[in-house]
Amino acid sequence: MNPRGGLVVELLGPPGAGKSGLARALGEIVGVTVVKDHNRHDVAAAARSVPHALPVALSHPPDGVDRVRWAAWAGRLAAAPRVARHRLADGAGTVVFDQGAAYTLVRMLDVRRHPAGNAWWWRRSIETAAMLDLLVILDADTETLLRRVRSRDKVHHVDAQPVDVVRGYLARERTACHLVADVLAREGTNARRVITTEVSVAEQAEIVMTLLHRRAPHRV
Repeated sequence: MNPRGGLVVELLGPPGAGKSGLARALGEIVGVTVVKDHNRHDVAAAARSVPHALPVALSHPPDGVDRVRWAAWAGRLAAAPRVARHRLADGAGTVVFDQGAAYTLVRMLDVRRHPAGNAWWWRRSIETAAMLDLLVILDADTETLLRRVRSRDKVHHVDAQPVDVVRGYLARERTACHLVADVLAREGTNARRVITTEVSVAEQAEIVMTLLHRRAPHRV
């Protein structure tokens, strides 16, 4: 724990929900550190978490997921609490994860089909819930998500798919995000949903910071 205290928040939502935009807005606030892709400063924390990623990282991934990505997800999920502690110890007042542990729990839902993987997924869920002071679920209706995904410059793996396929994918992603959010909320995480069609990015950032200021720092 950072002796000066610190808060940990994650942004969760389907593609097109607005996570990247909100992360950029929050990153401009003094004292906020945004973590999306682990950098060299997180290597030591990630390395110490390797035993907690096994044997899932070495297991056969679901269809459509390559082994390298699957192993990377397992490692990122196991390392998240250590990375949060490391960033807080470095002086961050608030650590914001974009595509952090909750996101990775969504990506690895299929591991629950196997007894050992199911137990591992639930252990990681409990750790994630204990780590987070706030989980912000960014959401919009499926048609809005579809328009955003189709119009943005960012490349996504469904870009070349027919509209109906993308629409179904986005609907499933919304469902999966809410499933994980419900799990973490039951484990004690303060989870709040923000409809991004109703408030601007600046207002979203203000909502997040207001919610965080109401939370007392706790151990991660």
